[in-house]
Amino acid sequence: MTGQNASSAAASLAAVNLVASLTQYGYFLRAWAREALHVFALGFFFRMHTEALSSWIVVIDHLMARDNNALPDFLKTAAKTLSTSQTSGSLLQSAAARARDLDVARARVVKRLAFILYAGKTNQYMHVLPQVQVIFSCIHSLFFTNRFLLFLLFFWCSFTNVKAASPSLL
Repeated sequence: MTGQNASSAAASLAAVNLVASLTQYGYFLRAWAREALHVFALGFFFRMHTEALSSWIVVIDHLMARDNNALPDFLKTAAKTLSTSQTSGSLLQSAAARARDLDVARARVVKRLAFILYAGKTNQYMHVLPQVQVIFSCIHSLFFTNRFLLFLLFFWCSFTNVKAASPSLL
């Protein structure tokens, strides 16, 4: 369903469109939630065609809005990824390689979190804003562009609600 090459792009686009249309049904969503999250976690998820990504917006929105465990599980996994990637690594691995791996892990978390926030409706994720802010504080060494992207996505929620929930963010 990811369509990494040109020959499979049409078939993967059709598959993603089908999945996006079927996710409106709860029983289908429950059956395919694990597989959809697996594809979402793959490293090449954002390399697919833009038409397929637009269908994935529908899939992720339905999944996060209708599955009560999907977003909390993602946030727990993101926090765990950030905390374990800071301490992992062998003695033989250089400090530069560990720092690079940590930056890659952080960038993946930011991209996926930004995609989830973008896929949702305005104010849909206000209830998890404190957890998102904790993740944001854990990734303080990201490049300016990634920080700016995440900061702008916070404004996907209405400014009044963000200000009330987290004045330190502003």
